[in-house]
Amino acid sequence: MRLQLWKRCKRIKYFRIGGGGGIVDKFILFELSEERIKEGMKNAEKKNLQNRVEFILGNAFNYDFGKLKIDFVHWNNSLHHMLNVPEAVKWSYNILTPGGVFYMDDYVGSTRFQYPDYVLNIVNGIRDNLPRKYLKDQYQNDIYHGHISNIDPYELMKNDPSEAADSEKIVESTKKYFPNAEIILTGGIVYFIALNGLWGNFDEQNEEDISVLKKLMELDKQYAQKQNVMSPYAVAIGFK
Repeated sequence: MRLQLWKRCKRIKYFRIGGGGGIVDKFILFELSEERIKEGMKNAEKKNLQNRVEFILGNAFNYDFGKLKIDFVHWNNSLHHMLNVPEAVKWSYNILTPGGVFYMDDYVGSTRFQYPDYVLNIVNGIRDNLPRKYLKDQYQNDIYHGHISNIDPYELMKNDPSEAADSEKIVESTKKYFPNAEIILTGGIVYFIALNGLWGNFDEQNEEDISVLKKLMELDKQYAQKQNVMSPYAVAIGFK
């Protein structure tokens, strides 16, 4: 589930681990896969953080925190996998200590990736105007990516029942339980949807490619600032 809980943050202004000891005493990380936990422990040891992390195999929602005080709940591209987003955000609020922090960086767009027609029109218009070399399949150069259409939500559910299961409710749930939260829409119309499957066609050493990418990212920024256009991604920070 990749949910992180940070314990005993002495300051809220910023978070840091390492250096002269950092300001976070402990990370509590919940994971449903034993293999992922093994990988996580190896990464922690490489960074000399093994004494600052605790991996728990299981569902955080069923965990008895007892008297454990949680100062910071961090959702990083995992909240959109919750089957009931309002309950997940409410749970986050309930386990925090007074003054504790809720932070998320996540996909907040259409549930099950069922984009409205106007979004599909925007992204396919962008693709129509891209030079053909940026549309090639990265593994089969004689095949090119065409227009984007919505995937079959039932097939998606078969492959991953949690994928974008309740994502449309993330922003509204954050506002409900953390009414003073700062929410920043970070876009994605271009970089997440329109360029899906195409990123490998841009060479970071090629000036022309970089120039095209800069223009595309500027376009994405413009869409993110439009109130009537969906932003697939957002970050938020709120206090209890």
